[in-house]
Amino acid sequence: MLSIFLNKEVAAMKNLTLALLLVLKIFTLDAGSQSLPEPGESVLKMSRVLVNRADGDHGGIGQTNTNTSLAFQDEVFMAQALELARLAVKHGNHPFGAVLVKDGKVVASAENTVLTDKARSRHAELNLIDKALRDLEVKSLEGYTIYTSTEPCLTCGGAILLAKVSAVVYGAPHKFLAKLLPGYPDIGLAEMARLFGQVISVRGPVMREQSEKILSEFVSEHRNRVRH
Repeated sequence: MLSIFLNKEVAAMKNLTLALLLVLKIFTLDAGSQSLPEPGESVLKMSRVLVNRADGDHGGIGQTNTNTSLAFQDEVFMAQALELARLAVKHGNHPFGAVLVKDGKVVASAENTVLTDKARSRHAELNLIDKALRDLEVKSLEGYTIYTSTEPCLTCGGAILLAKVSAVVYGAPHKFLAKLLPGYPDIGLAEMARLFGQVISVRGPVMREQSEKILSEFVSEHRNRVRH
């Protein structure tokens, strides 16, 4: 039963993807969620440390290490995306979460709501993009970065490219999810962007072990439910 359930989810995702990719292709040729609480105090403290580092407040020892600061920032925001993935499971949905960041601040967050909304398109990234475009009243997400617990699927990847998101940072790579879900499309966001001539910064995996654990536990739990 679990395999039937997962196969239906994969098939539905493929149908959504085909439609979205067609729109993306036309767009390329022509051009050439849920509301969630603010980050906890501990995350805010980490963010302040990050801002201080970015401003050069590092005790006067040496020069600012851009790569170290970026890696630290990625982990701060990825931790929030992973927490959203855990919340999605608690709320009865699939284990995916994402946050939108601009100028070092989270401006929007969302989790997967496929099951509670009874809508196969309510992926975390799609919820996030819809929420951001609506609430921020912007026409594109150029200059924004999405942090997502798992590398975006083709459907979400297409929406990300259409929204002109500047950067995406992911937790678990798509290949890990492909191992868990037979038939899952084996293509990453960077490759997808190249196919359509789009420019986007893709970084990851970040906090890979934690992200993969969330996915593995979810799949394992559903298998146990079928057995019992």
